[in-house]
Amino acid sequence: MPRLGLAILLAVVALLRVPAPARAYVDLASTLSRIASEGQTITLVEVEKFNREKGAVILKKVRDLKGKTSDDPIKHQVGRLPGAVVPRLIHEWAEPGRRGVYFVSGNIGLVCVGQGWYQIQTSGDGWWKLGPDRPDLPLSYYGSVSRLTDAVEQMLAGKTTIITTLPHGAEEEGASFDLALNRTALPGLVRLERIRANLRMPGVVMAVANNPMYLVGPGAAGEEEIPALIEKLKSPDATVREEAADDLRTLAPKAGPASAMLTTLLDDPSSAVRSSAAAALLRISPKNDRAVEILAKDLAGKDPIARRHAARAAGLAGSASTPLVTTLGALLADSDELTRLASLQAIATLGHDAAPAFEAVNKLLDDPAIAIDAADALGRIGPAAQSANPRIARMLESTEPTVRWAAIRAMCQIGGDSAAPAVDAIVKVLKNNPTEVDGYNSMIYIGLLGPVAKPAIPTIESTRIKNPVLGQFAIWAIDPTRFPWMSTGNNARFGGAMMRDAEFARWIGESFLLE
Repeated sequence: MPRLGLAILLAVVALLRVPAPARAYVDLASTLSRIASEGQTITLVEVEKFNREKGAVILKKVRDLKGKTSDDPIKHQVGRLPGAVVPRLIHEWAEPGRRGVYFVSGNIGLVCVGQGWYQIQTSGDGWWKLGPDRPDLPLSYYGSVSRLTDAVEQMLAGKTTIITTLPHGAEEEGASFDLALNRTALPGLVRLERIRANLRMPGVVMAVANNPMYLVGPGAAGEEEIPALIEKLKSPDATVREEAADDLRTLAPKAGPASAMLTTLLDDPSSAVRSSAAAALLRISPKNDRAVEILAKDLAGKDPIARRHAARAAGLAGSASTPLVTTLGALLADSDELTRLASLQAIATLGHDAAPAFEAVNKLLDDPAIAIDAADALGRIGPAAQSANPRIARMLESTEPTVRWAAIRAMCQIGGDSAAPAVDAIVKVLKNNPTEVDGYNSMIYIGLLGPVAKPAIPTIESTRIKNPVLGQFAIWAIDPTRFPWMSTGNNARFGGAMMRDAEFARWIGESFLLE
């Protein structure tokens, strides 16, 4: 769109006087305060056994954080159907010894594994069955399990603590693309913010995420924390060193004073610490050849754990690790499954920079166990992956919703005329009384597809969702001649009772532009 047209659009939207927007699932996501308050029991749990073929995770109690629970094994069935693929979030987490925080209220349970959540519900036979996806919960908490454990204990003791979450409405973002596009599965890619949390805070994120009473600042750590983090780099505990290096990574060039200490950690005996230090150094100074060499050495090493750590760090390091992309592509055939997953995640995190790995990723679409992740990675690679669209389109025929949505997510980011099957799939969803989450996400997907989605405009106009402005801007993203105030149908209610906040409408338009 010409710049003049854009300026006119944003100016007019800013001048509109429209009633308050209906709030969608991202606005009404629960804060950690509500989750902790409503949880009848809260338990720190540890993975005891995991059987991928049966989709079974056996957890054991480490200790109670709230209430009293049995010491009996906790049995979770994490495949939605017999033989169904276990969600990657759970698959990567469910190694014996890994921990999570388990919130239970009635017959519903929520498990936070740190950088992700899953919902579980009782079935009456002693097993808890996997429930619906909860893409909203990273807005409640997103960080390490140990920090969540500490935060819950402090909150339950009546204290105020600082936690990390995905931001809501940060920097005038009006639409949650990070949630819709599954970026929460790519640590290091999504933005974080720090907020003050206690049991007295409001129960929904829209009331706290941008509220000066609660907002501390963007990122996993603040610049004022650098001296303390440098001290933690000297800790005898490898986990503490690793987490400190990772926090410094998020500060990028601002963490320059930590460079000398991080450089010494490139020779650390712990591969997790070495890799975290390398990623941090590459964010501080992208031309750090030694950091790249350390990652390359571990990627080529015999230790699968070191390969996994190095692969993850390569993704977190950003474009500075582009020289490692070919190696990451080769590791997609590694003998260790978790190394393959870590490499694929790194490729997805690197996005356009990972285009040289396209062919290696494209082959994975034939493997049902990893096709979802391969599709997400191809979507992140973007237009350079257009030749994969016909193969991705076959995933739309799956009986599993998670597989179909992965295909839609990928094609809407890849784009091009060959992405037309995704348009048809979204229209089908919108015509069949979509859930709140599916309706919201569909508007984002259809807008990103651009002109190829023009046949869907009548369906968008006739579909009711809780945030009608989103549909209007989706139409504008598809056809720049269709300004939002020119829309018709159920979503054209700028003067109606469903919207009031002109600034919020402008944020949504800008969010589409940024994408």
